[in-house]
Amino acid sequence: MVAVGAVTVVVLLVVAVLIGPRLIQDMQPVGEIITPPEADYSLADGKALGPRDARVVIQEFSDFQ
Repeated sequence: MVAVGAVTVVVLLVVAVLIGPRLIQDMQPVGEIITPPEADYSLADGKALGPRDARVVIQEFSDFQ
């Protein structure tokens, strides 16, 4: 049982040495966080949201009966 525990500890140390630097490198900040400007779209008739000249229009039809 002691041998299994010793082998486990050695394996964990080897893995930590091999993978540790990569994990530390991956946790570094990639770049600057950019916050998009807020847009205030008024509700046209209570059903629409967004600019009228949008490139994509999504229409949803549903029946809740």
